[in-house]
Amino acid sequence: MEKESNIIANFSLGKENALTSLFHQYSSPLFFFAMQYLKDEDIAKEIVSDTFVKSWSNRTQFTSMASLKSYLYVVTKNACLNQLRSISRLPKIYDVADVESELLGDQDALTKIIRTELISQLYEQIELLPPLQRQIFKMSFFEDLSTEEIAAKMTIATSSVYMNKSRAINTLRKKMNVDDRIFTLLLLLLVR
Repeated sequence: MEKESNIIANFSLGKENALTSLFHQYSSPLFFFAMQYLKDEDIAKEIVSDTFVKSWSNRTQFTSMASLKSYLYVVTKNACLNQLRSISRLPKIYDVADVESELLGDQDALTKIIRTELISQLYEQIELLPPLQRQIFKMSFFEDLSTEEIAAKMTIATSSVYMNKSRAINTLRKKMNVDDRIFTLLLLLLVR
């Protein structure tokens, strides 16, 4: 990938390839960040798209990748909170103020950003697994299938499922380069 200084310079100059590069780099982390607030994939995707449109409109004001990254997360967070507020104008199912205080109380935005980036990194590493390991991992963690169900669907032995799932987890643990407890928590977040 281009150096960050080149990307931000080209972005500020209005070069669309820089916008594309930034979108590929930050759209997934921003999506996961928005999902922590909204739990609605379509709205989260729309907010992320709108965030990039706003950043493009204001592209000349960014002098560093850090300032752009902060801007992207702040705009996404504000859009999520605005969405939650707009829900409060609909017939009340829950109190939006309670949701906001819960979201912003125990976990500050920085914690959410870090968690989001770790989950995004994990998703990227999952896609780099060998095809069989990737498929078994996804069936196990994303589809919540048992070893026996995976073996039946793929017409392979349960021992092969165990072995490939174990290899996938070990590969991901090494690639993520985080404490084992954090890695375990990331895996638990996948199945929530």
